Amino acid sequence: MNLPKLFVDRPITTIMVFLAVLAIGLVSLAKLPIDLLPDIENPVISVITQYPGASAKDVETNVTKKIESSLSTVNKLDEITSTSIDNVSVIQCKFKWGTDLDEAANDIRNLLEIAKRDLPDDAETPYLFKFGRICFLF
Repeated sequence: MNLPKLFVDRPITTIMVFLAVLAIGLVSLAKLPIDLLPDIENPVISVITQYPGASAKDVETNVTKKIESSLSTVNKLDEITSTSIDNVSVIQCKFKWGTDLDEAANDIRNLLEIAKRDLPDDAETPYLFKFGRICFLF
């Protein structure tokens, strides 16, 4: 007896086989370890420096450029971007995947201590943040 004839002649058996396959599929789907939002830490460290009373141009030339040139020597640095607005400088250091952010943060702290000597006296101490990329819409 061929398979199509078997399933046409026995509709109850066809429904039972279909339900068994469906049940096995649902059970295996429930046990399948799928993570739609895996726990991934973006390898990004941001440095924020406030320079009260300064224009965006002054912040860029006196703070952002100096810190950027200092931070460009960090190991495993993939990309560095900056935003300068009135009173604030934001520099984002994106590292290659697999970089230990604690080690990178220590390297950045050391370089910031050196770069602080070149910053204007009115500029505040740079703050270091380890988190995903910030989107500033200015």
